[in-house]
Amino acid sequence: KELPGYLKFRGGVQYGLYYYDNHWVKLGRSVPTETTMRLRFKNVPKNAVLLLKPIDSKGKERPFTIDENGERSWW
Repeated sequence: KELPGYLKFRGGVQYGLYYYDNHWVKLGRSVPTETTMRLRFKNVPKNAVLLLKPIDSKGKERPFTIDENGERSWW
């Protein structure tokens, strides 16, 4: 099944993952390929509010959480 364009990673664009702890703290970065469906990051705090931003962010990204079942909720 094809994903909508706004849910696809842009190949070759650097993405940073942040969590909120009174300010946004960068956890790491990743550069997907054209076929990347998932990005993996180490040491992500449990129950954290997260934000995934491309390096060329226009500030439209939404924070999210991931529960113990791996389900994502957008805020």
